[in-house]
Amino acid sequence: MKRFLFAWVAIAASMAIAWSCSDSNTDDGGNGSTTQGEAKLLTYGFYAEDNASLTQDYVATVGQDMIIRLPEEVDKTALVARFTTAEGNKVYVGSTEQISGQTANDFTYPVDYIVRNETANVSASYTVRVGKILEKVWSEVAVYNDNGLENGEFAMCISPKDNAPYFFISRVNANEVEAGVVASFDGTNMTAGSEFTYNSENTLIDASNISIAADADGKIYAAYYNSAKLSDGSTYDRKYYVYTGSGSTWTQVGSKFGTTGYDSAIGIDPATKNPIVAFRANAAAGAVARRDLDVNYFNGQSWSENNVISDIQGKTIYGYHMGVFNNTLYLCGLVQNAPGTYFVFKYNNGSWQPVVNALPAGMSQTNMVDASFAVASDGTVYLCAGGDEDTNGTWYITVYKCAPGESTWTRVATPILDKATGGMSTSSTFIIRLYNDQPVVFYKNLDTNIPYVVMLNADTKQWDDPVALGSVEMGSYAALEFDANGVGYAAFVDKGELKSLHLYKFDTEPDDLPE
Repeated sequence: MKRFLFAWVAIAASMAIAWSCSDSNTDDGGNGSTTQGEAKLLTYGFYAEDNASLTQDYVATVGQDMIIRLPEEVDKTALVARFTTAEGNKVYVGSTEQISGQTANDFTYPVDYIVRNETANVSASYTVRVGKILEKVWSEVAVYNDNGLENGEFAMCISPKDNAPYFFISRVNANEVEAGVVASFDGTNMTAGSEFTYNSENTLIDASNISIAADADGKIYAAYYNSAKLSDGSTYDRKYYVYTGSGSTWTQVGSKFGTTGYDSAIGIDPATKNPIVAFRANAAAGAVARRDLDVNYFNGQSWSENNVISDIQGKTIYGYHMGVFNNTLYLCGLVQNAPGTYFVFKYNNGSWQPVVNALPAGMSQTNMVDASFAVASDGTVYLCAGGDEDTNGTWYITVYKCAPGESTWTRVATPILDKATGGMSTSSTFIIRLYNDQPVVFYKNLDTNIPYVVMLNADTKQWDDPVALGSVEMGSYAALEFDANGVGYAAFVDKGELKSLHLYKFDTEPDDLPE
């Protein structure tokens, strides 16, 4: 009796499984199971086979609201969609039944689809909007002018903590003296903090030779040279200062240091997070000769002053810059007296190690004009400088690289024309940085004074068409940086009587979908 009952239970279970399977739609189009009696769109897209204007397929992720991005030049007035649905469904736009791979619609407007299962009397709605493929573009996001940036001097860095750009600006204050302020851009506005409290001697202010850097925690350090007299008028200060802080709170880092100098470069030692300041000496001091690069180190309490780098000691140094790349501090510059070189050192365990110290093959050292550099993720160093190796003595903005393990410079692509006839001069302004490890150069066209950005194409290995940043003439000061997310910031001071700082951002362009 028990055996007979068990047999009937087994038969009933098998029949239940069979009935259950017959009620399911197993043809799910690869998008998961569906059930008979539902209205559902399973796949949707525009295929090159159905649209002569397409060179590839564009497939959407199915949802109630779908966005498909096509190249901007594609005619969107008669696109044919290909789709699959749950079993027994029909698809309509208005009262027109849609045939997959055949029916064309105007997608310059949103297209509303109704999917109906007439047997089960159920339906579902879907909306498709076609937009253009979004590109990254340069757009002006801020203009800063507070009492006029009289000499137009500023420096910029990106904080790795919040990816925000910070600016150290020398501006004319209400007392007609050049005071230093740090401003930041929050994505909408440029906001400046208070002027620095310079020192206990109440020194008059003449902030110049400024530079700025941020450590890994986002702590901001600003360096400047004060060439004004002390408050008693007895002598000129002629010292360098470093301040750290934010907003209205700034603290002097150690005592003032150094001697008469030109320019400055501040970098952060990633190992200690302490600042290092270098400047070109205009007077001998200890081991430092006139025109030497005078390097000053902060140990957390005080400055070690007037140090030299033995490989370039006794040389005439120009165009020097510091920067942290791949968690390593680098120093770049040029030696102008014989033998002229472009050098790059990296800082490790308290010493500077040479990476490359050479003049590009065929280049003359006459009229060497500044240097800018960046380091790729694989350690390749890119240099932007003046090049004349194949132009009969006419100088152009030229990019070179030195790969890891090499000791010479190799030119990258063709020179960049900053003037119709070439001929760089001391008024040339250019900066190089990397976007996706590819060189980007920000420069001033010497014919028009208009600022341009040009990027190396990763596929062609040549420069894309230069992009003009507005139509305002650019002065002598400019900066270019990219944050950790690939968002770029280019800044320059114009040539107006009351100079303004213009900030451009390189980011994904605003969306513009049909409504």
